Amino acid sequence: MTVYAVALITIEDRVTYKRYQRNFGAVFEKFQGKVLAMRDKPRVVEGEWVGDKVVIMAFPSEAAFEEWRLSPEYLEIVGDRFSSTTGPVLLVDGHPWS
Repeated sequence: MTVYAVALITIEDRVTYKRYQRNFGAVFEKFQGKVLAMRDKPRVVEGEWVGDKVVIMAFPSEAAFEEWRLSPEYLEIVGDRFSSTTGPVLLVDGHPWS
């Protein structure tokens, strides 16, 4: 079943985050994930949210997501994201009707 990783982040250090972004694509393309959507300063249409960015990624399975997340290549760069952003990354299942 497809799973979606949804990152809701606030960027605290733009220089370090840009370094993470520069390295992200090369690592991400080695795995089965796809970036479906992202937006800086998304428009909030209901409720409140004060973050800076939303990123939605799809993986064919939770196992594929974990393979990427725990890969040596990703672990080498993720420290830049941890040190430059705050906010959760949520993992949700795809809906069977989609």
